[in-house]
This record gives sequence, structure tokens and C-alpha cells, in this order.
Amino acid sequence: MFSYIRKIKIASVKKVFLPIIIFCSLFEVSFAQLEAGIKAGGNFSNITTSGSTTNHFIPGYHGGLMARYHLNKYISLQTEALYSTKGFKYDYKFESSASFFFFTYTATSEGSGQYNFSYIDVPLIANGHFGGGGNSYVGLGPQLSFLVSSNHTGENTVTAPNQYGQQTTTTTTVSETPAINSIDFGAVISVGTKIGGEVDCSLRAAYGFSDASDSNKNSNTSGSNHNLVFSLSAAYMFGLSKTSSPKLSR
Repeated sequence: MFSYIRKIKIASVKKVFLPIIIFCSLFEVSFAQLEAGIKAGGNFSNITTSGSTTNHFIPGYHGGLMARYHLNKYISLQTEALYSTKGFKYDYKFESSASFFFFTYTATSEGSGQYNFSYIDVPLIANGHFGGGGNSYVGLGPQLSFLVSSNHTGENTVTAPNQYGQQTTTTTTVSETPAINSIDFGAVISVGTKIGGEVDCSLRAAYGFSDASDSNKNSNTSGSNHNLVFSLSAAYMFGLSKTSSPKLSR
């Protein structure tokens, strides 16, 4: 009796699970669910400002670690910890004049300099994948940047009449640690692709919503100042775990 019941149970189990086993055997592992990498590249940075100076882009670099988790073939989440150098060059020129009887006196103030910043950038990016195998992607997300160091060097030249009406020129130089806010909150947008399954190349733009300069402590800055960085990167990726996707094997 029990032997007959056992045979019925085994037959039922086979009927239920055998088609599933055969169906699953037609599928294979096709993409890494979690991957990490070493990333490095170049920066091209500036400051957008509402002040009166004219600012220019300067080159820099970045490097560090990244990790990407694939929710599925089309969406992934990515985070990084990158040491990144930023900054900008500036120049300015102001003129003023005054008349005294038949004489007109003109005074000018002009200068130039450079700010250099170092940050640890920590973005959190949502990527949308497309193309063959989902190797290409576009990404968007917030970024927190933590200030490591800052430096300012510059030169200012003033030409103005002295008490005898003679034009004199005075040049001063400055080298200081400016007051910069310790945390910069912003956003990044990126586009990239994988080459050969392991090398990941990307182009990114990052903008800081926070005022980079601590105007309460830094009297040399005016207006609102925001970091703007364009970067080109290459990363070597390592797959850490696997998950299955519906890729039919032959």
C-alpha cells in the first residue's frame, strides 16, 4: 500500500518539476549582477559665478573606486569614491577716472590668479542601458563632494596717480588657503560604454548646486560660485557575482 502511494508521489513530482528543469536548462548566465572597478581620468573644471571676474577652465584629474549593481538588463545603480582636482583661473580689469580742473586722472586695477581644489566625490547614479548587450548607458544622479584642500595664488596691479599727480604702479601677490565650503552638493549626468566587456569608458558633466565659497569667511569672493566639471574616464571592471537572464542557449 505504502509502496503504491510512494510511486504515485514520485510520478507526480516528476510531472511537475521535470518540465521546469528542462526549461531552465535552456537558459544560461549572461551578465554580472554586481561589478566593481578601478577608475581614473581627466577633469576640465571651472566656476560659474555671478561676480565680476572672468573665469577660465583648467585641467585636472580624478581616480578611485566604483561599483555598479544591475537591477536588470536595462537599469543599474552606480556609486563611486573618487579623489578629484578642480578649480579655475580668473582675470579682471577695472578702470575709474576723475577730473580736476583741466586734468583727468585715470586709475586701473587688474589682476589674475588661480584657485585649486581637491575633493572626494561620491555620486549615486541611476543608469539606463541600451545597445547590444546593454553595454552602452546614460546616467543621472546626485553627488556629494567633500573638500580635502584648497589653494589660491594671484597677482594684482594698481596704477593710479599719487599725491603729486604722477602715475605710480603697485603690484601685490597673494598665496593663501581660501575659505571654501567643506561639502558641495550637486548632480551629474553621464554617458558611457563598455569595450571588450571589462573596460568602461564614460563622459560626464557635474554641477554643484551649493555655493562653493564660504562668503562669510572669504572676503575675496563675491556673488554665488558653483563648481562645473567635465570629465573623461576609463575604468577596469571586475564581475563579482552572476545572475541568470533569459538568453536561450543552442
